[in-house]
Amino acid sequence: MIRDTLVKNLVILTMIFLLTVSIASGFDTNIKQQKEINSNKVNENLKNPIEKSSTIIVPDDYPTIQEAVDAADTGDTVFVRAGIYYENVEIDKAIGLIGEDNENTIIDGGLNSHCVRINCDLVTVTNFKIQNCGTNFPSSGIYSRDVNFITINDNNVYKCRYGIYLFIHCV
Repeated sequence: MIRDTLVKNLVILTMIFLLTVSIASGFDTNIKQQKEINSNKVNENLKNPIEKSSTIIVPDDYPTIQEAVDAADTGDTVFVRAGIYYENVEIDKAIGLIGEDNENTIIDGGLNSHCVRINCDLVTVTNFKIQNCGTNFPSSGIYSRDVNFITINDNNVYKCRYGIYLFIHCV
């Protein structure tokens, strides 16, 4: 009788073991499949901003910098060919604004306020000659307020009350 009980217990334990192994291997397969799905989603998300971004060229695609900025989507680059652009540019989306060279790609503000105003995070402004912004406080060649992660480099600013004015409000 003890032997019969031991055999039954051994059979039950073996069945439990086999069932556990079977479930665990299926669970492991599901985990691997889920990891692969998640990995594909991450890779797809990483690729999308690069694949979807485009370059808009001023004046080839749009006659003014502001029109090109307005037409751009987040992540796009607005490339500006050499020339004088009489305008005040306002940037409200995360884009790159890049001039052909910082001596001959000129944003002339016409003595009206800021030449370039940055109103959002993740903006790059590079390679411009910026001149003739307004004379009233805080008129600046490049102005930003309460934004983060902006890049401003290789710009020459002339005849402006403030060259580059960056204001961060701390609470």
